[in-house]
Parts: sequence; structure tokens; C-alpha cells
Amino acid sequence: MKKVQILALVAACIVGIAALVLNTSKTGEETSVSKESVAIQAVTCQHMVCNIEACDYEVEEGVIPNNSFLSTILQGYGVAYKTVINLVEKSKGVFDVKKIRSKQPYYVLKNKENQEVDYFIYKQNTTDFVVFDMAKKGTTVYTYEKPVVINEKAGSGVIVSSLYEAVEEAGMTSSMAIELAGVFAWQIDFTRVQPGDEFKVLYEERICEGELIGTGNVQSAILTNSGKEFHAYLFNGGYYDENGKPLESMFLKSPVEFSRISSKFNKRRRHPIKKRIIPHLGTDYAAPKGTPIIAVADGVVTKSSYTGGNGKYVKLKHSSIYETQYLHMSKRGVKVGEHVKQGEVIGYVGSTGLATGPHVCFRFWKNGVQVNHLRQDLPAADPLDEATLSLFHVERKDLRIRLDKTIFSPEL
Repeated sequence: MKKVQILALVAACIVGIAALVLNTSKTGEETSVSKESVAIQAVTCQHMVCNIEACDYEVEEGVIPNNSFLSTILQGYGVAYKTVINLVEKSKGVFDVKKIRSKQPYYVLKNKENQEVDYFIYKQNTTDFVVFDMAKKGTTVYTYEKPVVINEKAGSGVIVSSLYEAVEEAGMTSSMAIELAGVFAWQIDFTRVQPGDEFKVLYEERICEGELIGTGNVQSAILTNSGKEFHAYLFNGGYYDENGKPLESMFLKSPVEFSRISSKFNKRRRHPIKKRIIPHLGTDYAAPKGTPIIAVADGVVTKSSYTGGNGKYVKLKHSSIYETQYLHMSKRGVKVGEHVKQGEVIGYVGSTGLATGPHVCFRFWKNGVQVNHLRQDLPAADPLDEATLSLFHVERKDLRIRLDKTIFSPEL
């Protein structure tokens, strides 16, 4: 009887062990399948936010509200104040959180399991982001830049009414007009561009995720103004003409972009308001109210004031020889004693003082005497040395060959 019981017990144990082995094997298979499914999910996840696989997150998009700070936004999503302080500390040297601007997009990535915020991503522009990472133990802050592809493009056009319209008619974005104006700012007064003037340009096009996001550097360009050709070739970060002479000089040609000259320097001009002959010792550039006025050269602000005739005005000292003055502003942008850079905005076009309409009266002093700046032979930048000039001509020749493949568009 005991033998039978023992045999039965042994048999039961064998069956139990077999069942356990089978069950363990099945669990192993299920575990294997489960891991495989997870692996497949990870591979097939196509939703990426700043190189973060977002499939495991709930992604919310929004825009920064007016008068908001990083702390108020994150606390609105339930992020602890201590974590916010840590993020602000970690952001030092990476991004100034005070520069978060209203109406800029942001993304919040919430963990699907616990609904906690793991990432807050601030979009600075089309390609640049700031990532506030709370997913790991502790916090980190870093920047992310979307990959940008640079393509070389070429275009040409003939000016009928304006450079803006000509570049758009040629299939380029209007920003190319600004680029060309910047390249030739020391040689050409764009208030004097004439119908029939023509240009051709070799430039970079910036592509992000298959979409055009803007233009890069102008590589080379030829612009014909009033029958005279002006050349520009990019070399070592600056622009030079066909002989290797730097285009940059001490002074820009005009204090306002894309305006027009409404009154020239004239010692015998009849004043439009006082109705008598009063010397006009400046050049008037007409432009819409609020148009930025820029410093034509580096300098120090010696006056930022108002008089009945000048209206709101600014005067700059550029050297012991040269000074410039900008009259009739609607608003001044600098104070006495400030140092300004060439191209920096110092005020805005207006009609304060004795003025019949919005314009800037631009005045130019040489050795204490007011002169017509358009007739001055102004100092240029330092030339290239002989060795560097030889390297320039090698690059210029290559750029010219590529540029010459572009023909001027026929005049409309």
C-alpha cells in the first residue's frame, strides 16, 4: 500500500515538473514575442521631436503666451518648482531663459504611464530648438539644430521698377534683394538704381526637411548700375571686386535702405517751407515713417537731441576727420556717449522739425566742413597682401566660371 502511495506521489511530481517546464517554456516564448514586439515598435516609430522618439509620449504643442516665463509655463504643466530652478541653473551658458519670446512655438512631451512632463522644447526659429530634459535622473538643458542642406543656385534679372520686384520676378525670395544690397552697400546707392539695371548672382539656398527656409551667402554677383559693372566675390568671409580690392569701406553709401533721394546737396536751394534761398547742406532720403535709419560707419554718439529746425536728430563722430548727422527722426534710438557699429539702427524716419514729409536729412562733415558725401573719395578697407591676393584670384576664377553659366534674364 505504501509502495502504491509512493509511486503515485512520484508520478504526480513528474507531471507537475513537466507542467512547470512547459509553462516556463511558454512564458519564455511569450516574453520573447513581447520583447520582439517592443523592438519592432521602436524601429518603426517615425515620430521624432528634436531627435527624441515621441511614440512613447503624449505630445502637446502650443505657443508662448504674452507676459509668460519658463517657470509659469512649466508649473502650469505640473512641474515642481524645484525642478524649474534646476533647469534654469542648468541652462546657464546654453540659453538665456529670459529670452523666451511670446508667440514662439513649444512642445511638451508627457510620459504616457505617469503623465509627468519629461521634455519641454522651445522653438527659437525654423531650425534651432532648446530642449529642457527632465526624463533622466536630474535635469539637463541642451540645444538641437535640424540638419540643413546647402545647395548652390544661380539667378539673374533686369530691374524695371525695383530690385525687390526684379529678384521675385527671377524666382528668388525677396530676401535676395536685401542680400545684394548688403554686398554692394559700399559701392552702390540703391536709391539711384535705374530701370534697365541688371544683375546675376550665385548664391546658397538653405533646405530643411525638403523645404526652402532661406538663402545663405552670396558667393558671387555682378550688378550693372547706370551702365557700370560692379563685381563681388566672397573670399575669407569678405567681398572683393574682380581685382581683389575689398568692397567694404569706412562708410556706407546711404543711411536708409531702398529709399529715394528727394532733395540733393545744394547751396542755392529754395527752402520748401521758408520760401527763400537757404543752402541745403545735406541729402534728403524720403522713406515711410518708421523706416530704420542706420549708422553709415562706426562711431560715437555726440548729440541726440531736438531743435525746431532739425526735429529729433542724432550726430555721430567717426574719426578726427569725419562726422555725420541724421535729422527729422520720429524716434531716436541712441544716447550721447554710446558707441555704434556700421549698419546699426540709430533711429527711425519721421518728419519732426521743419519737414514737409517723412524723410531723413543726412549731413556729412569732413574736417569740420559740411560736404556732399556722394562726391567724396572715402577711405577703403585694407587691401590683400600679395600671397593672399594670389589665392583670391584662384577662387575668383572658379566663381566667375560658375557665375558665367548664368545669363542675364531678358528685359520685360
